[in-house]
Amino acid sequence: MSSSASGSSRTDRTDLLREVAHRCGGENLYEVPHETRPGFMWLHGSTLVELQELSGGGVSFRAHLVLRPSRRSLIPAALLRRTVELTRGYLVLDEDGDVALVHLIPATLDDHRLRDVIVELCGVADRLDDQLCAELGGQRSLDRFHAEVMQALVRVDGERISLYDLN
Repeated sequence: MSSSASGSSRTDRTDLLREVAHRCGGENLYEVPHETRPGFMWLHGSTLVELQELSGGGVSFRAHLVLRPSRRSLIPAALLRRTVELTRGYLVLDEDGDVALVHLIPATLDDHRLRDVIVELCGVADRLDDQLCAELGGQRSLDRFHAEVMQALVRVDGERISLYDLN
């Protein structure tokens, strides 16, 4: 394959990922710059989802399900039990101690199936975060996002401001 065909193929795949991410994330879609290819991030329901095209054309899917789970002793059994129930992807405890759903989508998957897999994983993630949060404690991505926004909306003098004050 020539370098221009390879470049065009990467552009097509990136455009497809952008379209799928926009379909799932709507106006809440953020494009995240990476070294060679952009990634995409959005809130799907109460879950933060990330898509990243890999160098071989595959796609990395990651949904942040539970941040700072408080019932740590229950995590291994819960992740194993829930992972076995999944038809794709697996649950991990990441380097920050948070629970995530991850899946590597192969480059050989056609565009239509790629769309279907990403939409399916988003739905699974949005259901799982509520269940796992109830079981393990902690926060969903949306809860953490709201807490961060509210913290940012505190004036220097300590007064809370309303969202209406921002207009």
